[in-house]
Amino acid sequence: MVRLFLIRHCQSTWNDDGRIQGQQDPPLSVAGREQAQALGRRLRGEPLAAVYCSDLSRGYQTGKAIAAPHGQTPVQDTDLRERRYGVWEGQPLTGLMADTAAWERHQHDPAWAPKGAENGPELYRRTQAALERIVRRHEGDTVAVVMHGGGMRMYFCCLFGLSLEHYWQVTVSHGSISVIDWQAVLPTLIQWNDTHHLTVAPGASTIY
Repeated sequence: MVRLFLIRHCQSTWNDDGRIQGQQDPPLSVAGREQAQALGRRLRGEPLAAVYCSDLSRGYQTGKAIAAPHGQTPVQDTDLRERRYGVWEGQPLTGLMADTAAWERHQHDPAWAPKGAENGPELYRRTQAALERIVRRHEGDTVAVVMHGGGMRMYFCCLFGLSLEHYWQVTVSHGSISVIDWQAVLPTLIQWNDTHHLTVAPGASTIY
């Protein structure tokens, strides 16, 4: 068994601005940096064998804050990145939502994607492969993994026995901690979307 602390990166400047990030690379906002420090304090007493994170700035900065009290450097993995959103990256969320037909399809059809983007199943396969690599290396350990909202929603759909069509019904807040005891036969959810440690509110944005 591996105990996984699955953590969504803290708030970025583009989260604050309401822009779709995908694999673009804005840093943490002021509030996001405060959230990251709160995460570091919360996880200081956990016996973390390693900290893994996306290589995007918002993931890496969050991972550094968690790893520092343990004298560690986070291990970056490009497969933990957010979904690639193609032509939507950098666009204001409100503008994209105004295109009702495309937005509705995006919300309800995980196989659909805007031009140049990954679809839901592609994102799931990529991020799931990264998690499986991590747990194979750490049998019997406790490990922190900093991910993005997209990959975490996909994983929780699988864990809850939901189809990917329920992707947007699974909320994961910035700076939240979810704990899973990963076992080959029956993974067990111990804690989900906990934000009680945050000194700064997780923010209204739960996407992108």
